[in-house]
Amino acid sequence: MKNISFSNVGFSSIFFAGFFAKCAISFVLGGETCAGCGRKTAFLPLCDECSKKLLQESVLKNRCKKCGRPLLSEIGECGECRKNGIFCQTEKLFPLWTYSVWKKRLVFLWKMQGALGVSAFFACAIEQKIKEIETEVGEKLFVVPVPPRPGKIKNEGFDQVESLSRYISRGFSRRVIRLLERTSLEQQKKLKRKERLLTSANSYKLASKSVIFRERKKIGGNFPQSVVLLDDVVTTGATVEACASILKSIGIKRVFAVSLFIV
Repeated sequence: MKNISFSNVGFSSIFFAGFFAKCAISFVLGGETCAGCGRKTAFLPLCDECSKKLLQESVLKNRCKKCGRPLLSEIGECGECRKNGIFCQTEKLFPLWTYSVWKKRLVFLWKMQGALGVSAFFACAIEQKIKEIETEVGEKLFVVPVPPRPGKIKNEGFDQVESLSRYISRGFSRRVIRLLERTSLEQQKKLKRKERLLTSANSYKLASKSVIFRERKKIGGNFPQSVVLLDDVVTTGATVEACASILKSIGIKRVFAVSLFIV
């Protein structure tokens, strides 16, 4: 795919060798269908034209200064942020896209099939967004992923945020530090807005002392002043806020958040 590119040359060579092999197998089996336009594709459920449109949409400038939603008639902040003021612990949320139309189908295929190439495409788009934030804030940013439900990776073999984190770490040699742990088994998507707001604060905690020690050692002993919290889909913002609050409790000063989608 034209829109997948990694800065780590060694990782890039390994990735594309496997990618083209999977494309060949997929072609023999009949290929895939683009979630956006319905065209036949070699391996990904996303064609080059639709992926290009997605990337163009991710750089739209007229967005809410707090949650990053595209603005229509509003100026500065969207009505949701003015009304509810969810983002207090989070400096700013940077969603790449709104969660609508055919993008829901793409996410469904990605999560249910664990598609290698879709994770790679998303990771490249996220890395570009992080670079834009770094230019804006003037410092290098480490990534902290929102953790999965306990046992999810063991039971299902795949977690979308962890998959993105691995591509960002290996493909771009970016520091990823796993400082958080999820305690709740409840799927957030099954909860209504009020339930999410009430439960999210108690659904996450700081990782164990041994994990924190390992992560601090990995980065040289001190936590960075600023980090990027990574999630896939933001609905109410409750998860992002809960995680940002925990990160600030250990001395991190600024928590920016990047997500693929916002509802």
